[in-house]
This record gives sequence, C-alpha cells and structure tokens, in this order.
Amino acid sequence: SVNQGFRLAALAQGALARPTIQIERLTTSSVRITWTGVGTLQSAPAVNGPWTPVNGATASPYLTNPTGPATFYLIKQ
Repeated sequence: SVNQGFRLAALAQGALARPTIQIERLTTSSVRITWTGVGTLQSAPAVNGPWTPVNGATASPYLTNPTGPATFYLIKQ
C-alpha cells in the first residue's frame, strides 16, 4: 500500500494470533513501524521477497529512513 509517498506495504504472517503492524510517516524522510504481538520485523525489496530480518529492530517501535523505490515489511512469527 502507498503510505504518504514512501510506497511501503505492511504484511502480517503467522498461524494463530496475527500481529498488527502500522507504518507512520514522521517526516519527509523517516517512518515509525509499530507492531503488536510476538515476532521479528522483516523487510524485502519486493512483496514476494527475499525477506530478511531488519537489523536493530529488536522491539516495537522501529524508526527508519527508507531509501529506494519501495520497502515491504512483515512480522514473522
């Protein structure tokens, strides 16, 4: 989904209680990613991956300055 010019997608994956994820634009170059539930924040350059853990995202919220045309995020349980 488009998030105020950043082209970020928020996805959640898991078996039982799905976590929620929210991406909020803070400034023209920074966003805050907040999630509930247990899991690891992962990112990818495309919606179909490859998905990798986000360095430094050990707990919610996570602040980032995304670059490039798109970044996709999910919570991996």
